[in-house]
Amino acid sequence: MPHGREHGTLFLAPPAQSSTHTALMSVVLAAVLALSPLMALGEDWIYKMRPGDSLWSITAKHLQHIRYWKPLQELNGVDDPWHMLPGTEIRIPLSWVKLRPTTLVALEVRGEVTAQPGERGNRVPVTRGDTLSSGDFLHTGADGSITLGAGDGSRLLVGPDSEIQLERLRVYGSSNHVDTQMRLIRGRTESTVTPRTGGDAPRYEIKAPAATSAVRGTRYRVSAYANAEISTTEVLQGLVDITGSGVHRRVPAGFGAITAVSSPPAEPKPLLEAPDLSALPARIQRVPFPIALPAVAGSAAYRVQVATEPDFRTLLFDRVTGVGTARIPDLPDGEYILRIRAVDAQGLEGHDSDSRITINARPEAPILVGPTPGALISEERPVFSWARPMNAAGYRLQVARDSGFDALVMDLTDVGAEKIIAPRTLPPGQYYWRVATRADDGEIGPWADGAMFKRMPRAPNLKQPDITD
Repeated sequence: MPHGREHGTLFLAPPAQSSTHTALMSVVLAAVLALSPLMALGEDWIYKMRPGDSLWSITAKHLQHIRYWKPLQELNGVDDPWHMLPGTEIRIPLSWVKLRPTTLVALEVRGEVTAQPGERGNRVPVTRGDTLSSGDFLHTGADGSITLGAGDGSRLLVGPDSEIQLERLRVYGSSNHVDTQMRLIRGRTESTVTPRTGGDAPRYEIKAPAATSAVRGTRYRVSAYANAEISTTEVLQGLVDITGSGVHRRVPAGFGAITAVSSPPAEPKPLLEAPDLSALPARIQRVPFPIALPAVAGSAAYRVQVATEPDFRTLLFDRVTGVGTARIPDLPDGEYILRIRAVDAQGLEGHDSDSRITINARPEAPILVGPTPGALISEERPVFSWARPMNAAGYRLQVARDSGFDALVMDLTDVGAEKIIAPRTLPPGQYYWRVATRADDGEIGPWADGAMFKRMPRAPNLKQPDITD
């Protein structure tokens, strides 16, 4: 992906005004139109001069032809084009600028993700490192997601069951500032946009069926629901301008807005509070694992996500579930980030709450067979048995007087079969037992849930009865 050197701060702005507007613009336009008949009168590009810059150098780096430096001097009223103070703002009509097409890079891909070059192109799978260009359509499956990166550091996460078109991807001059315009057909996106200060026109735009959102630097989410009849915008950082039916609204951080097709955006409303995840376990030894969702006032559902890194570049799990419980999926052992946020009745999703979790569920614990929970055992040396899990090389068996297995009466660390007779007599009383699996490399997995049984005293030996008449 192209990565040009950044020269100054670049943004769009309205056309310049001058006290000698009529005379000057007549001369400038005559010169410019001879060079470029595609001049855009409605937008300029503002460049902030850096040390060592001159009108000649920025013309050579960023404009279509070196002859533009003279019209550029006249347009900005510059007396000395070779010695200009750093920070001086120079207005450049967009039609003079080198407009270079650029691409977005697939930083991470999960599940089914396909790209389609244009509306009639064939879909092809997308893998990490692939590039996507203007006009490409992107599709994610029910368990698919992709994170795209731009040359300026901006990132776009496209969630499961989504479709988006990259309508315009370009950079101005030799900078790495990417002018991005996308169309969300359905599904959900989350953007982290590198800040771009100043200017009157946005550089990063997502058009949903019901509304268009435009930003210069922020973190926000956009979705299209209910057959694309409703769009939601949720702002986590910065400020987002949304437009629907010709009405503009500014949505600040911590607020969200809903827009229906053919309707103006609704008034922004505060996002729901982040859930309190302090009571959730940090270590999970059984998957899938149910977790109790903490209550959030105003919630109608929750979105549960799992990723490998705090920036959620690789989205491993993404589900919306009702109030109550959610289940952590069957993921490999390792370190993960769990993210949960509440969803209100209108579909606006609230603030994120993240928690680090460790999954250590392998080798899997056996299923206990006998003694069954609550069994009454009369044998002095009970028989313990369990089902064989996958990849088991051996087992560890414990028997204790208490459910916490602090008062151990038996701890067998090298059991080779799925059935064993207690090596010693157990006095009458209540006991608990459990088993863990040992893998080929010697690693011991999590314990199976303990089961209680009672060792009953033997019945007394009675004298044979005397039978009389």
